[in-house]
Amino acid sequence: MNWKLAVGVVVCVICALLGLTAGLKLNPQSTMKFVPNWGSLGDWFAAAGTIAAVWVALSQSKKQAEKERPRTKIYQEYKENAWSVRIVSEGLVPVTVLDASLSYDGVREIDLAPWFPQSSVLPKKLERGDALILIDFTENHFMQFSRAIADPLIRELSDSGITPSDGDGGYNEQFFDTLAKASSRGAELLISTAQDDERHQLPEGLVSEMFSIVSREERSKRQEEIRKYEANRRELRQMLEEALNKPSDQS
Repeated sequence: MNWKLAVGVVVCVICALLGLTAGLKLNPQSTMKFVPNWGSLGDWFAAAGTIAAVWVALSQSKKQAEKERPRTKIYQEYKENAWSVRIVSEGLVPVTVLDASLSYDGVREIDLAPWFPQSSVLPKKLERGDALILIDFTENHFMQFSRAIADPLIRELSDSGITPSDGDGGYNEQFFDTLAKASSRGAELLISTAQDDERHQLPEGLVSEMFSIVSREERSKRQEEIRKYEANRRELRQMLEEALNKPSDQS
């Protein structure tokens, strides 16, 4: 609480009590016959001063503790096929970044260390104003990381017999629908420092774009399989027709 507000409350209470006492003394016909002894005015001012001093001390202590607490700010930039994460130390006290990971669906946790730029080796101590780039994905890195997110789910689907193929010459839409639903699940950026663990929401649309990339890639691969399958069928049909139409050798 602000110390000025505390002093104001004390003054208001004193004024109310003084007003009550004066009202009772000026109205002897009042049904209330008992008037409390509130003490001397000096006592009240002394008490108010003590309370104000306590609140000032607490306020200053809180401000000092806030200044001495390490503070960081996370900056994320996301656009199509690109994502960057930068952490900046904004407190007077240095902060040491220990680790960073991505939590997906509240279950899977992906270590981001293999994806750090070469200059960003953890642990890293940041002084006030220092910045550390944790993620700087261009198109290629973005696609590779998208695979790292989606491949565990794809393996689970494959173990359950759900693949992009319908077992014939088409697409298994159940596979692609599952990928689409997975893209809406929650994901958080987890950053561990020597002082605290922080959770940060990912930019809106980031996870959805990652799964969309993987889904398009899987559909494209399946399309190529279907194209080869149809080409083989045409080639086999042609070979059969040629064999059937080939005249028998004359003895």
